[in-house]
Amino acid sequence: MKKIIAFLLSSVYSFLSLFGLSFFDGKTVWTKDLTFTVDTASDIFCPSENVWVNGAQYPSVIELSDGTLLATFEVFDKGQTGFRIMKSFDKGSSWEQLTFVTETIDNSLYAAWNPFLFQLSEDVGNFTKGTVILAGVSIDPEQSRKSQIEIFASTDGGESFKEISIIDEAGGAGDGVWEPFIAYENGYIYCFYSDDSDEEKSQTIVYKKSRDLLNWEEKKAVVKSHDNSHRPGMPVLTKMGNGKWFICYEFGNGSGYPIYCKTADSLESWDASDTGTQIITKINKDVNSAPNCIWMPVGGENGTLIVSGKYGNSKGNDLFLSSDFGKTFHRMKNPLDYSDKQGFGYHASFFYSEIDGSLYYANTVDYTEILSKISFEKLTIKER
Repeated sequence: MKKIIAFLLSSVYSFLSLFGLSFFDGKTVWTKDLTFTVDTASDIFCPSENVWVNGAQYPSVIELSDGTLLATFEVFDKGQTGFRIMKSFDKGSSWEQLTFVTETIDNSLYAAWNPFLFQLSEDVGNFTKGTVILAGVSIDPEQSRKSQIEIFASTDGGESFKEISIIDEAGGAGDGVWEPFIAYENGYIYCFYSDDSDEEKSQTIVYKKSRDLLNWEEKKAVVKSHDNSHRPGMPVLTKMGNGKWFICYEFGNGSGYPIYCKTADSLESWDASDTGTQIITKINKDVNSAPNCIWMPVGGENGTLIVSGKYGNSKGNDLFLSSDFGKTFHRMKNPLDYSDKQGFGYHASFFYSEIDGSLYYANTVDYTEILSKISFEKLTIKER
């Protein structure tokens, strides 16, 4: 009887998904073009009671070229600040801590916010292909004097990291630099980030580039609004199958943080005066705050673009999918659900594995009433 009921439910979901609806039965999400089935579920990190605020958040997960997984995140343990590096040898079924990365160039600061992992696909300067890069933000204990975006490098698969350069530095909260995102193109490493230091603007999105990870060229604007009350920030990028780069970011406007997007032919060909287009579905559903995005070569001839955010105007936490390179979007039920609380759902991380064709997904979800944990899922994808 259970098998019959499951078959009937699957048939109903499959039929309704043809009309742009999505459904999640706790194991499989049905969408118009794809199904996502949870293959592996685990917790990367659960905080102790000994934390300052929220728990753990802002995960970054990558797959190394040998198939193992690395993860990092924010967590503010009392008396201990830095970035934990976690590793999984079994595709995310279990996790262990490899090392703890701290600020070393300026000992008056601590490594605290917005960690981002990246593995070099080519040699960059003296750093060989396969080197793991960790970008993050260090700030003074009072969060009022100085912030900086720094780069750490690991040549042993994440077992240890060395701080090698500072990309940019500015003031403390309200005047600083935040939220680095690393990308590679044509021999250069690019760091996109949020810049609060422009006295004429409340915040802009900028990038710097480097040929050796040690010396960084002058920053250039990517999104710069004419309205000083606007706060574009938290940039994330993915390269799509049509060769274009897709960037999305939250666009603070005084009443919220709707997620906007735009595209470019290269990592340098941005029109900074173009503030982009808000991501919104045909039935007026939007996505807000703390975005991430990924393009996958599955789901039709154009592949599938996925965008996440903390919440939408329906107070839900759906993912947003596009099968036309970001021109239109429809919603997908989130397989990692969370409450609409401060810090929960804050900046998901996901990637499509070229090794096994699965979607790897981590997010900040409920742990206790007041603390969040970092949970993980490996999702098997099937085209409809």
